[in-house]
Formats: sequence, C-alpha cells, structure tokens
Amino acid sequence: MSIFKTALTFSAAAYIVSLGLSSMVVSSDDADAEDFVYSSDLAVALGRANVPIYWSSKNQDARNVCSKVKFAGLTDTHKVGSLGDGSFTYIIICEDRVPDVDNLLSLIRHEAVHVAQFCDSRTLGFLGPLGLKQEYITDYARKIATSGYYTGGNIQLELEAYTIGQWDEAQVARLVDDHCNKPK
Repeated sequence: MSIFKTALTFSAAAYIVSLGLSSMVVSSDDADAEDFVYSSDLAVALGRANVPIYWSSKNQDARNVCSKVKFAGLTDTHKVGSLGDGSFTYIIICEDRVPDVDNLLSLIRHEAVHVAQFCDSRTLGFLGPLGLKQEYITDYARKIATSGYYTGGNIQLELEAYTIGQWDEAQVARLVDDHCNKPK
C-alpha cells in the first residue's frame, strides 16, 4: 500500500503549527501504510499563499490530470473541474509516480518553487524565473532541465526549481513567503 493515501491539507498544518509543533505526522487510514513526518514550515507558507495540494488518490480531477501528463507533480493556475479557480496556483501530486518519502518532499519543494515563480510574476499571468544566478544552478538541475524533457522558456524555470528544490523546507518556505506572502 502507498504511504501517500492521505491528502495533506495545509490548513491542518497551519493549525498544528499554531499549537507549537515543529512538524506534523501524516498517515493513512490504511493499516499497511507508513507514517512520515513533513516539515510544517513549507506547509504553512503554502497555506498562507492559499495554495492547495490535490492528491491524485483523493481527487478525481487530479487523477485525470495525472493520467495525461508524465510528471510526478505539477503547479498550475488553470481551472480544471474542481481544481483551482483560474487565478491562483495549486499543486497536483501524482502519488503513483513518487517512489518514496524523500522524493515526495523534494517534489513538494520543487513545486513550491514554481508557486514562488508564479507569485513573483503574478501581474504577467504566467510563471517567470526568480533570477537565481547561473553559478548557483546545480549540475543535477542542468542534467534534468536540459535533458530534452523541457523546452524553451521552461528550461530556466526548471533549472531554478530543480536547484532550489534540493534546499531544505525552511529555505523554500522563506522563498514562498518572500514572493507570495509579503506585501509588494
């Protein structure tokens, strides 16, 4: 059984943090599933930015999107059925493509970078790069983003997301807060 059966709601994470807990345990109702701990800093930052995460195991529209894409997760703004409202970002996690908890947490950090990219360029109505200097881009990010899977303007976005997605949750949470949750 998958460890990703329970949808993480960021309002719940914010509530847990308000109780003074530094992390939250997310578990499935399924007795065969493992528990895992997720940093609440990033959950709260995404919650403040009103960014829901839709899990393909819990949402039919997310499942439909996942059946049409090759990604393990994605960030979007378009209204698709019950997903989104057409103006704010949301994240979809396709759990069946995420092999373990480390990959899940990396994926959430990666998608959170895309959220920050959207917030930073919100007035443009599309994702724009944050301006991470080229010397900070990791070899790992270059290998994935330039593998032919991504094209055109998406390459710079993915270079940033794959680089910053390897940072810890607190750093990515600060990035989301800086770009999405502070008055401009």
